[in-house]
Amino acid sequence: MAKLEGEDEFGNQASKKPVGSVFPEHVIEASPGLARIEPFLTPTKFKERFLFGIPLVSPTTKETITEDMLKDYITRGGADFELEAQVEIFRVVRQYRLPFEPDFYLEHIFLTIPHKPVQNVIDLSIRSAAYNDPNNESASSKYPKGNLIYKIPNEWVEMGNAIRGILNVNPLNPAFSAIGTSQATAANGATLLQFIGQQRQVPAYWHTEVVQGFSDDCGRVPTVINEAVGNKALIMILNNLIPQYRLASQSLSIDGMSQSVNDQLYALLQDKRTQAQQDYEKAIKRIKMMTGNKIIMGHV
Repeated sequence: MAKLEGEDEFGNQASKKPVGSVFPEHVIEASPGLARIEPFLTPTKFKERFLFGIPLVSPTTKETITEDMLKDYITRGGADFELEAQVEIFRVVRQYRLPFEPDFYLEHIFLTIPHKPVQNVIDLSIRSAAYNDPNNESASSKYPKGNLIYKIPNEWVEMGNAIRGILNVNPLNPAFSAIGTSQATAANGATLLQFIGQQRQVPAYWHTEVVQGFSDDCGRVPTVINEAVGNKALIMILNNLIPQYRLASQSLSIDGMSQSVNDQLYALLQDKRTQAQQDYEKAIKRIKMMTGNKIIMGHV
């Protein structure tokens, strides 16, 4: 994870923090009583919540599903959840090259980040497409940033709508705070921004480096995400177990005496899988609605 605390090489904040938590949204303090975030799902907790009463033994080969196998199911379930919900469970750092739009520039540099939610903003700048600057430390990295042309201080970045993937730049801090002239010098760079605003539409103009994902500083995730990942992992397990129950009923008849045995475990596992699928789809819809990923939004 990139450095989020302290100052960068320009003496600015290393990253711009959010105004509140990602989940629940914009919360800065909460009373105890309900655990809304918790450690990521473990095999033990997965068995307690989703596999109670389910035999983890193959009816054909008698092989047992071990905890290492459960961990693998959880990992696969989490990967599928991220792909279907279009979010990340744990924090990632992304770089974007966003276009310059004159109309949006006049709206305090209105920038729309494709993936959501945004937790921290590490860098917002204008960079070239070339990597040949000898002073550019990232030129030799796997994902170089490009030569720095202009750096927007993180203090100017507005994080009020970052959870929705929207960033704004507000360099006019004296107009919104009762501070002295000596403390308002950080806004002097607004003159250069006015010159930049005279440009026409430019593709891949704004360089942004942001931290995204749902986990907090301690690696904890929302409980609702654990529920979704657990249901997806349960579906994968039942997809392997259910087809192995080849015999659902047996009957035996000898000299006029008969005995019939019906095994309802096959039907119970089918019902369990159906319920897990319904719960998983509901969780995906809620997460996509909360992050604005349910519909495609853009501009032309």
